[in-house]
Amino acid sequence: MTQKRKAYTLIEVITSMSLGMSLMGLAIGLVHQSMTIKSISDQRARHDRNSQRLLDEFRKDVHAAVSCVMIEDGIEISLPAGKRIEYVSQDDRITRMEPLTEDRIRREAYELSEPFFAQFSIAGDPSQAILTIKCRCGNDGERVDRQAIVRVGR
Repeated sequence: MTQKRKAYTLIEVITSMSLGMSLMGLAIGLVHQSMTIKSISDQRARHDRNSQRLLDEFRKDVHAAVSCVMIEDGIEISLPAGKRIEYVSQDDRITRMEPLTEDRIRREAYELSEPFFAQFSIAGDPSQAILTIKCRCGNDGERVDRQAIVRVGR
């Protein structure tokens, strides 16, 4: 004659709870890892968008320019009719300044991600302006992320 059980033994309860906790720990680890990867991916996508907007605007300005000269922290682009545009680089931020009137200046800021920075230069032939976005790569030094070599007045 077999006896019907009406409850679980203590060992069965402890075993099922241990398995459930192990599975929950693995699930939490996977969720955390996927959130970290998404955060890194979002940051890189934001950097790519800002870098591309900056390069596009720089190309457009230099193509419309008459001349370009280096200034202290950036480059000044002279346009026809005496207009000028300045690009100033401060660490991971580039500011484009375009005077609209004597007292109004249009400012547009481009934020780069943490290890990235921008450098402006003019090629040996003064008809080319160069914008280089570089990455500080720890002990490896610097590497070029993006670069635009643009002919003035093209």
